[in-house]
Amino acid sequence: MLEISIIIPIYNVEKYIKDCFESIVKQKNMFNVEIICIDDGSTDNSGKICDYYAKIDKRFKVFHQKNLGVAAARNVGLKIASGKYIAWVDPDDYLSKDWYQKINACIKKNIDVIFFDYLLINGKNVKKIRYNNYSGFIDKDTFLKELVLDRKIQSQFWSKVIKRKLFNNLKIPSELKIFEDYAVMHYLIEKARSIYYLSDILYYYIVRKNSLINKTIKIEDNYIGYLIAKERYKYLIKKQLDISKIEYLLRASYVCVNFYQIEKYNEKQLDMFNICEKDIEDNFQYILKSKDATIALKIKAIACKLNILGFLLKIKNHIY
Repeated sequence: MLEISIIIPIYNVEKYIKDCFESIVKQKNMFNVEIICIDDGSTDNSGKICDYYAKIDKRFKVFHQKNLGVAAARNVGLKIASGKYIAWVDPDDYLSKDWYQKINACIKKNIDVIFFDYLLINGKNVKKIRYNNYSGFIDKDTFLKELVLDRKIQSQFWSKVIKRKLFNNLKIPSELKIFEDYAVMHYLIEKARSIYYLSDILYYYIVRKNSLINKTIKIEDNYIGYLIAKERYKYLIKKQLDISKIEYLLRASYVCVNFYQIEKYNEKQLDMFNICEKDIEDNFQYILKSKDATIALKIKAIACKLNILGFLLKIKNHIY
């Protein structure tokens, strides 16, 4: 059996994909690995670049499909994958030179989930995103509590290497255009018996102009994030895990802010706003008392309670 299947969903990234591929092929002593490239209907030269690498490096496997979205591409990659472990790389990012060396040492210990630190590169601004200062095993409940807060531990696929068997009977929701990893990570972690944190920068996340971090997310997308976060909370509460509501309430606040930024809203958008505003009002005391709630969220909760959020946003926009 192969050690690792590295899955790369690809769509129109011809400017960056060579750097990504080169960071993979230059890993030392990485032989028992496959690199699965899912070309999701690219209209530029991304697919041709994939085919070229497949010709010169037998580890590359390329699958071309019509554009179905990143979640569908990930599912195809999982279906093809034959490695004991699954690793994910986004095609406009790249790996550190010792990624495989560090990961392989954990694989030899038969660990279920491995996660690691990364660099967030936004133009000239470079930020180290670290969980801790030392490596070690992490209790599953601790991991899930942190995951639900979405701060020190987040749901990105690419910051983790996960045993293939944990994906059995799990399908990434193909209808999702964003938040597809956010929707399933807690299910994967729940099935894990061992989780190990590597206190090493092993991944370089590059912020592009069209990166999610640089986009103003639409109300519809933020509403999906809210629904996923709330469902995750309910699911883990049923498992008798003591976790915070704050992440899904924070996402509810994003929907409320989005609503007041829409010049002309429709009935569906109004429904989204009403549901989220009510959720914030129903949990008003919880937000004010929670140590996990930021000052910004508490102010939004008060503004929702007093029905002045739209007014505050107008003042803020006028000032800035």
